[in-house]
Amino acid sequence: MPEMASNEGSDIIMDKFLKDAWATPPSSPGTSYSELELSPYTHGMRISIENDEEFFNFPTTARAKSDTDNNAAESKKHSNDSIKCDCDIHTSPSNQHLPEIKILEENKNKRRKRNTDNWKREINKKKRMLGEEYIGFRKVQNKIVQDVPRMKRVLNKSICAKACKKSKTFDCKRFSEQQRKHIFANFWKNINWQQKQKYVCSLVHVQNTKATKRSKLKKSNSFAYFLKDGTERRRVCKNMFLSTLGLKAWTVRSWLTNTQVSCSSKKKRNSTKNSKKKLVKNFLASLPKLPSHYCRSTSSKLYLEPVIETKSQLYSLYKNNALELSLPVVSRCYFDNIFSEENISLFKPKKDECNTCIAFKTGNISEAVKLCPKLNASAAYYKTKLAVHNFTAYNLVTKEVVCYWFDETAADLKSSTFANFYMDYISSILRKDVKPVVIYSDGCTYQNRNSVVANALLRLAIEYNVDITQKFLVKGHTQMEVDSVHSVIERKLKNRQIYLPSQYISTTQESRRNPFPYIARELDYTFFKDYDNKEYQLYESIRPGRKKGDKVVFDLRVLKYSSDASINYKLSFESTFLELPHRPKRKWNKNTPHALYLSRIPIQKSKYQHLQELKHVIPSDCHYFYDNLPYKQ
Repeated sequence: MPEMASNEGSDIIMDKFLKDAWATPPSSPGTSYSELELSPYTHGMRISIENDEEFFNFPTTARAKSDTDNNAAESKKHSNDSIKCDCDIHTSPSNQHLPEIKILEENKNKRRKRNTDNWKREINKKKRMLGEEYIGFRKVQNKIVQDVPRMKRVLNKSICAKACKKSKTFDCKRFSEQQRKHIFANFWKNINWQQKQKYVCSLVHVQNTKATKRSKLKKSNSFAYFLKDGTERRRVCKNMFLSTLGLKAWTVRSWLTNTQVSCSSKKKRNSTKNSKKKLVKNFLASLPKLPSHYCRSTSSKLYLEPVIETKSQLYSLYKNNALELSLPVVSRCYFDNIFSEENISLFKPKKDECNTCIAFKTGNISEAVKLCPKLNASAAYYKTKLAVHNFTAYNLVTKEVVCYWFDETAADLKSSTFANFYMDYISSILRKDVKPVVIYSDGCTYQNRNSVVANALLRLAIEYNVDITQKFLVKGHTQMEVDSVHSVIERKLKNRQIYLPSQYISTTQESRRNPFPYIARELDYTFFKDYDNKEYQLYESIRPGRKKGDKVVFDLRVLKYSSDASINYKLSFESTFLELPHRPKRKWNKNTPHALYLSRIPIQKSKYQHLQELKHVIPSDCHYFYDNLPYKQ
């Protein structure tokens, strides 16, 4: 991978470089834009330890194929002066504020929902409901064909009998043409079919006819028709009623006789539909889920465990479960609609990408959390499992990789946990050779951009008498080389069953052979120190403002930790360093912090019981580990 040099030192303008990479023609002779190969990486945190000059890798690097030899020679030339490494927690999302580059946000990763309003059949139904011209249906040789043009509903002229005009019972003469037009327009333009039926039924009074001894019954019911004059109902003749509403007699009679039956059957259908929907929701609720690590501060969405990879697999699992319990099975389409309504998703979180980078996307992002046990047995689908995390450090010069593996009983995902990784890895390098350190990281608050990590890095700067600069990459360009390690490990884990967390260690070591295997460390609770303790911190806050409305931590772009126990900041890569408005403490504890945990962290009792239930599909020599897991009583 080519390295690009700059003589601007630690003040290199990151976002300007990102723009210039696209705007500036290639400097090498014989290289054109058509020969540039884009190499995307997933987001992470980059560390650069330097002597005289500062080097960094462009997050979406323009790599010229014709300059391979030149780049290799340039890299070899500076290999003795610069050591670079990448670090990334496998569970670290980025959720950051971007003052530098305005990126058009798009609705990404959202399942498109069907819009029935644009369907031809639905448009035709709507036209029919509004009284407009539409295409009707007819039956041809036991087939339903839609090819019958229907005329537009119009207000017909009322033809009342002479007796009706003179009658004191009917008030047809009280309705003017203007009133009839208003009633007609309101009936066809403002209400749906169900409301139309209720409206007609409320204006027609049905009476049972009585038979006399002299005459036989010709009809069982008689109808009295009414129209509304404001809020008052006035009786009119049948012709006036039908012509004003633009209806036919058989339509009114059908609505009057079938409304009660249709309402009761509709309730029955709705109750059946709701019961099926409830069964699907109960099934989805029974599946184990994981919280979002990528936007936990702004999203409450839960993710299904990565043992379920596709919706087809999920639907098959639901169908088999329903058949075993003799429950009704809904269609795949209806199942997907219910799944979309719930606040859950398949576990495929993606890194933040800008509109330019997403066009050159080449592969899937590896999972953000590993599970143990990792089984192919169907019994594992309904059980919660032990979460295992991986923090990876990558040295770009030596290509040395260190993976820190730990499960949820060793540590949780809080700022002090990540501060321990910073302290351990950077101090191991500084013990060999003291050089200025530049850290490139995303803006994830609980992981990178917080006062706990800032104070831990300041302790390192004071202890080794070296300046440490931490730069927060622009959103959309936080993809890092370290994610190649995760990808290699992911391929090695494919189709492999994991029974113990220690198997992730051996798998990591087997994932690469050349130039040398990955270094994997399995951590327990004794590794972690309490850097969150205020006694060991110089600065209580790294906020660049004091009052309401001032800049906040999200606005920080660069932090510089100096050996004189001071922290300076930048709000943009182009600006100059400013001193934090908060004064450091005069007295603070310089000793190594106390242990963060006194014992293993207990898991939930329900998770412990689920793991015990999975022992019948786990080899017996692994049972001891699960029997000794701490859990909440």
